[in-house]
Amino acid sequence: MALFFIMFFTTIANGIDSHIQRDIYYPKLSKNLDEAKTTIARILNDKCITVYDSANVKIKYKNASVFDDRIELTLKTGIKTIYFSTLFGEYDIKVNSRYTIYGDNDRDDYYDQISGLRNILIEKNDSAFFGMKFHNPSQFPVCDKDLADALYFIQQKVYTQRYDNLLTAFKPLAEKYIALSVKPSMQEEQRKLIVKANFFNQQKEYEKAIEQYEKAIEIDQTAYPAAYNNLALLFAQVHSFNTAIYYMNKYLLLGPEAQDARAAQDKIYEWEAGINK
Repeated sequence: MALFFIMFFTTIANGIDSHIQRDIYYPKLSKNLDEAKTTIARILNDKCITVYDSANVKIKYKNASVFDDRIELTLKTGIKTIYFSTLFGEYDIKVNSRYTIYGDNDRDDYYDQISGLRNILIEKNDSAFFGMKFHNPSQFPVCDKDLADALYFIQQKVYTQRYDNLLTAFKPLAEKYIALSVKPSMQEEQRKLIVKANFFNQQKEYEKAIEQYEKAIEIDQTAYPAAYNNLALLFAQVHSFNTAIYYMNKYLLLGPEAQDARAAQDKIYEWEAGINK
């Protein structure tokens, strides 16, 4: 699973009421790779955002260079290389926002974090704005959302290669499963995980449901093909359409003649539209 870091600024209310508004920004694709690379380099060099490593330590860099396959941050002690192939997890890029309006009307604060990454954390650097009166999130600089658009474009390229390779590796296992006259049955531990996943899904705790289904598949990849269908639908719920397509394709590899195969393929078409919106 991708690593997600959640950091919040501590609010000392001192008896003052405040209103917190939370939003999610789903990015759109950049026009091409050159535009995405240029945008990433510009924003990193403008220092509009803050970059942390997997240990939640701020990365202090002098400048950033962006190449087709990587980002290079020039540090005092050398170069930190971040390869795009290791940057993205299972979840699509998005911006999680928290906007706080304080009851005394004297100050607001605004927090943004780009999620869908692993090994690094990117947040909006809003320290210059804390304490100022901005009563609409749209008034804040949008460098983080521009960065999310650019990262989203590159993420799609990484996903395409990654998932194509994984599906190619899965095909022999699927063919072997289809050829079996007696299909494998679920183990009790696998059933337990699937029941838990369905419970979390009913509670709309989609990421917890995903975690349980992924654990179930680790026990046996073919004993419960519907797990791939359900995983696909869960990832679509959290707007991770590439991963949803990947799991639905695995489902179709195991059951090309399933009664719902037509509906499964149509879902893939829907999610492709969601990626390219």
